[in-house]
Amino acid sequence: MRFSGESRAASKRSVSAIRSVAALTVATAMLAAGACSSATMSQGVGAGPGEQGAVMKSAADRDSSVKDYLALKLKLAECYRQHGLENAQDPDDLGGIGGLTVGDPALESAFQACRSVSQQVAKLGMPSTIKKKLLDQEAARMTPAEKMFEVRFAKCMQANGFPDYPDPLPNGLAATPDWAKPGAKTEPPDGVGGAAEKCNTKLGFGPPPGAPTN
Repeated sequence: MRFSGESRAASKRSVSAIRSVAALTVATAMLAAGACSSATMSQGVGAGPGEQGAVMKSAADRDSSVKDYLALKLKLAECYRQHGLENAQDPDDLGGIGGLTVGDPALESAFQACRSVSQQVAKLGMPSTIKKKLLDQEAARMTPAEKMFEVRFAKCMQANGFPDYPDPLPNGLAATPDWAKPGAKTEPPDGVGGAAEKCNTKLGFGPPPGAPTN
């Protein structure tokens, strides 16, 4: 089966969803949607998945981009406060907006009201310096068991029909296959979803053998 259009995008999301919580694909999703805890969430990006930081040629360029990015995130936080999210905090030095409570009935309406600002953030893109710091933080939070899972998962995928599946990065995060990267034009290879499910189950991160599937 080959994928195109929405079905292809859905396939990518499906494959990403069955990866480890420490996987880079999940970390990227966290950057795109904002990190959440059980009670509050800090919106790290305010933009859709796949946003790319502008190409930086010098330290001055990076500083300018960070300033522009944080200025837009401040505008977004102010918009949230104006539309019912009174506890929305000014962005931190990485652009995270704290004080947003999961389950707050005002969240959806505020997000819709501030959509134009969020789109400006997405258009500008997250600066590469901030993206690197966030991924470094994610890697630092990984436990030895999570890092070992990524190693074993990659080896399992390589042994189950996908020899080019990448080994984890040196920092422990999963390396994203070319077909799963934001904006990729390459379609997911046939059978990758089934192989990922098989490997997750084998490594104890999926449904037990024989469990019903939808």
